[in-house]
Amino acid sequence: MKVKYACLLIVDGLLCRKSAGMKIPKDHAEMIRDLDYFLSFPWGRHCFEMTVQCIKSCTITQLAQPTVAVQGFIHVVQLVLLETVPAALMTTGGESGSESEEEECATGNTLKLDKLWDLDSSGQVKH
Repeated sequence: MKVKYACLLIVDGLLCRKSAGMKIPKDHAEMIRDLDYFLSFPWGRHCFEMTVQCIKSCTITQLAQPTVAVQGFIHVVQLVLLETVPAALMTTGGESGSESEEEECATGNTLKLDKLWDLDSSGQVKH
């Protein structure tokens, strides 16, 4: 039973998170009855589609704000951005020279869109 709860926590608390107050959808709770089926479900695709749908549903004015709340596993998009544009880390207020990976993760830094736009317009980032 603990394994089933852990699976639900990972899927609905991390991968497919919709809000700060995590609620497990009824269909996910029913799916966990068959653990093999639950584990074979394409959660990566489900999460990706949820994230893309959320981004597409944002209006131009929402996307023009300094911060935007996005459902799904947006951390993957942030990690790709930080890997391809290392200067983006400076927009979080964090330091890239942290002593350990755990320290870097514990800071809870968020990307600020307005600072990223300034970085892009400054010409410091190659397209």
